[in-house]
Amino acid sequence: MNKRILILGSPGAGKSYFSNYLSERIDVEVFHLDDYYWKENWEHCSDIEWYQTLRKILEKENFIMDGNYVDSIPYRVSAVNTIIYIDTGMILCLIRYTKRTLVNLVANGIYLPRKIRDQKYKKLSEKGYFEFCMYIIKFHLKSKKKLIFWVRQLADKNVFVLTPKEIKVILRGKGSANDTDLFR
Repeated sequence: MNKRILILGSPGAGKSYFSNYLSERIDVEVFHLDDYYWKENWEHCSDIEWYQTLRKILEKENFIMDGNYVDSIPYRVSAVNTIIYIDTGMILCLIRYTKRTLVNLVANGIYLPRKIRDQKYKKLSEKGYFEFCMYIIKFHLKSKKKLIFWVRQLADKNVFVLTPKEIKVILRGKGSANDTDLFR
């Protein structure tokens, strides 16, 4: 069976970290959508370019796709067989985002999208930081419940809603028998 996995969750939930782990564990290429959506200077690609990129990824036999981009979720869901929603609380997401921002400041943008990371001047601003914190807060207040409800209604997909505690168990390799379903 093909492994076509979509990882969703709030910014700071641990999507990229878990996607990288899962990629190594099951030997499937991971596509971090931020690397494809964002161009230099935080300009996003056009809708045409975005959907062409998504189509190329979705045509692959196996993939792990990391990222929300809510408008394109219905399109992407049609091509996956497994959806993992990482259900991390708002405060922890904000803490992780703050930590990631500080690391980016001292480590030359290591966690930034690829095309931003490759720039000499990366535009890390205080205004941008607070705007993104507000985005995380709004995600938790407005989008999170709807997204989890919607994902759970997909009867033809393997759907997992995992908490940080459950993710830790999986990362330590001490998961229950049900966790092995993620890796089939």
